[in-house]
Parts: sequence; structure tokens; C-alpha cells
Amino acid sequence: METKFSKFNVADYLTDEKIIAAYLMAATESSCPELLDLAIKNIERARAAVTYKTID
Repeated sequence: METKFSKFNVADYLTDEKIIAAYLMAATESSCPELLDLAIKNIERARAAVTYKTID
């Protein structure tokens, strides 16, 4: 039997401000500026998805 995996999208799990704040705080604790940049982009995508869903 073949195992199938779906693509993981962190933006799907950034559902409220408390979770977003914790995610951003964890990214700022890293010494990797690319990680912070990626976290900000993921938050932007999550907020865009929420805005899109609420418009419909």
C-alpha cells in the first residue's frame, strides 16, 4: 500500500492572533534572518487567506 502525503502549509494553521504572535516570537528568537523573513511571509499569506474567506 502506498502512503500519500499532502503538502504542508503553515499558513493554514496561523488562525488567530495568539498563534501568530507565538509563531512570530519563535522566529525572532532565531539568529537566522531568513527564518524571520519566511515567518513574516507566512503570516501575510495566512491573513490574505482569512480576508479572502471572509469576503465570500
